[in-house]
Amino acid sequence: MFPNEFIWQVDQKYGNLSEEIKTFNMEKPGLFNKKKKEGMEIARRINLFKEWFKWFLAMNTVVLPEGYEVPAREFYIQMTLKIEAIPPYRPLHPKFLSIAALFTYEELSDLFGNIFSSKVQMLMRGR
Repeated sequence: MFPNEFIWQVDQKYGNLSEEIKTFNMEKPGLFNKKKKEGMEIARRINLFKEWFKWFLAMNTVVLPEGYEVPAREFYIQMTLKIEAIPPYRPLHPKFLSIAALFTYEELSDLFGNIFSSKVQMLMRGR
C-alpha cells in the first residue's frame, strides 16, 4: 500500500476511537455505575484497536515514493518520530504519537524496541 493509504486506514480506525475517548472524558459525571460501565467499554475498544493495530502493522508493507517497499512497522516508526523542521519542533504526525500513547512502555518496547519507546516518551513530554 502507499503511504497515504496507510495513513488513511489508521486514521479511519483511530478517528472513531479518539472521538469516543474525548466524549467520555468530557462528559459530566453522572451515575457512578453508568460512567464505570462506559469506561470499561472504552477500555475494551482500546484493547481491540491495539490488537488490530498490531495485526495491521505485521501484515502490511508500504511502498515509498522512491519505489522501495518497507514493512508498515518501520514506516510507522519513521512517521511517529518525525518532527517539524522549524521551531517549536512539534510532531509532524500527532495522531501517530497519540496511538503510541495508548500502549504501555513495555508494550511499545515489545513491538518496536526500547529506543523507540524512550523517544516516544520524550516526545510526549515535549522534550
